Amino acid sequence: MVWMDTFSLPMSPLLLSIVLIIVMYTITTQYCGQIKVKQVQFTDNQSVIIDEKTGLRASVRKLYIIDDVQLNSPFDIFKTGLRKSKDKCCFGMRQSFSSPIKWITYEEVYEKIQQFGSALTTLMKEISMNNFIGIYGKNSPKWVIAQLAGAAYSFVTVPLYSTFGDEAIVHVINETGLKIIVCDTISQACHLNKINSHKLKVFIIMKPDNTFESFKKECSDKVRLFTFEEMLEKGCTNWLPEKVPDGDDLCMILYTSGSLGLPKGVMITNKAYLNAAKLTISLAEENHFSTEDLSHVSFLPLSHTMEQLTMMLAMFSGGRIGFLTDGIESLFDDFRDFKPTFFCSVPRLLVRLYMNFSKKVHSKPIIRKVCQYEINKRMEEQKRGIYRRNGIIDFLFFREFRELLGGRVRAIISGSSPIDRDVLCFIRAVLSCPVSEVYGSTETLGLVCSTMFEDVDAYHVGAISPGVQIKLIDVPEMGIFVSKDQMGEICIRSKSNMLGYYKNQEKTEEVLDSEGFVHTGDVGVWLKNGALKIVDRTKNLFKLSQGEYVAPEKVEQTYLFCNLIQYVYVEGHSLKPYAVAVVKPNFRRLRKEAVDIISKLAKTISSPIEKKCENMKDGELLEEITDAELCTSKEIREFILERMNSIAREKGLKGFELTWTEEMLLTV
Repeated sequence: MVWMDTFSLPMSPLLLSIVLIIVMYTITTQYCGQIKVKQVQFTDNQSVIIDEKTGLRASVRKLYIIDDVQLNSPFDIFKTGLRKSKDKCCFGMRQSFSSPIKWITYEEVYEKIQQFGSALTTLMKEISMNNFIGIYGKNSPKWVIAQLAGAAYSFVTVPLYSTFGDEAIVHVINETGLKIIVCDTISQACHLNKINSHKLKVFIIMKPDNTFESFKKECSDKVRLFTFEEMLEKGCTNWLPEKVPDGDDLCMILYTSGSLGLPKGVMITNKAYLNAAKLTISLAEENHFSTEDLSHVSFLPLSHTMEQLTMMLAMFSGGRIGFLTDGIESLFDDFRDFKPTFFCSVPRLLVRLYMNFSKKVHSKPIIRKVCQYEINKRMEEQKRGIYRRNGIIDFLFFREFRELLGGRVRAIISGSSPIDRDVLCFIRAVLSCPVSEVYGSTETLGLVCSTMFEDVDAYHVGAISPGVQIKLIDVPEMGIFVSKDQMGEICIRSKSNMLGYYKNQEKTEEVLDSEGFVHTGDVGVWLKNGALKIVDRTKNLFKLSQGEYVAPEKVEQTYLFCNLIQYVYVEGHSLKPYAVAVVKPNFRRLRKEAVDIISKLAKTISSPIEKKCENMKDGELLEEITDAELCTSKEIREFILERMNSIAREKGLKGFELTWTEEMLLTV
């Protein structure tokens, strides 16, 4: 029979390849993947105008009220998790990567909160101090226990950024009248004691070492010193009942880490903190984000509002919270072992994942195109609420990136700055989970806006949160008028807004107006679907001579995708038609890619660099020419700029946003 003869012939290589691909696809789809369908929300109506005269807008989103829980302070959020997960893991940490993770249960944490809070209350009576407690150190179970103990016993927590300089730290301690500080190490306590002229009365050390006793003797007359464990023992023998705070009482004073002047203390009441926490929990409910078996790795500073609220969501759900073993450099090792189900991030970390992927497929155009096709396909599916982890492309290329984050991430929250479109699409597709960009500030405490899970568009911060009102106002000193430019300064009113700046009425009146609006200093614009887009800071934005506005942060972030650049600063002037840039090159990469240019310099001797190159071979040139000398070469400058602007055009920057060769400065 003819058909039998045909099938008895040897299979061609092409046909064999096709069969193998089909078989592998079937296997990986069946056994290596999963499909999840989430309820889809409409994304074409993300805010509503409630006052035509002022352009005031409000949310169209529903607030999921937590009716069955009485909340008076952050401690009550923890107690909600306690009821759900009494004998289950709460906080986890380890001494090193070679040691096992040590978990403590919700019940054990509750006991430590009571002990620490009782000891604090006793100390307050003994040294006649105010009810402020400072916390200075890396995220850890003890950090959170100290904060929750403060909330349970009506103390005001004052977190200190680890990036604060001495002047800022002294300012915070003096302004708040801090007498007690919980800090990581003895060396930190020694330094704080020295720069504050022995004004502090009590140090509580979370990680004591063999210098503890000698420092204790040295300070015995002026400062009392306790280990964290000694405080727990003190509270155990002097147990006191919890002291429920009032909603209008101060909960925290969060000092801003702004670059201009001394930090300002943002006063947050219990009522404002709880409203922000409820919003966070509500938005998780709205997006049908499963909090079952929730796991979180805390790595953003706890002195940051975003990490505070993420922590509260995790505890409210009765979830597990892991803390870094070492530093941010080994973050992925902790992710691998803690296996978080969601995490709060900044764009820099997501870009790192994207760049790792790009390096792998850069030299393989066919694979790159296949992966991009799959990413585009998944973006269309996610608009319909479909999130899948199957298929041969997923199995071969995407799975390893999910494993970097532990393999269980179900949602990602990103804040602090916009995410590039390519990065956003990559993360959503490869991790097969929603990514929500959020907008807020210390002064507004929490999620003012956030992108809906089904909204896959980039470069905006999404819909207004329930209970929040936003308007745009003119910035006349910048020549920005809402009626003409369709953009303006973002002003926010909500129950989560700050009470004001601590002991700084002048600065308070500059930011918080009589109607309760916080003037953010950010310039925004409303998109057609009612979503808010952040243009830039009012202080950063500049206008060119033709009238176009340039947002330097956006341009800088785009240029940083160029692998020849390490740092870039963009500036402009209203009398010039173009922007300029100061660039610090990635000299290691530049030397690899600029060999031909340096060789050409040797042939036309008219500058110090070129004279130096006269009798050298290419390999010797790279060693002899200094970084500073490379920066003076016009050819090198043009080489870098051409690469920068090529990427900028790919990313959609407009012509007036690009920098000019003659004006670009390279620096070491």
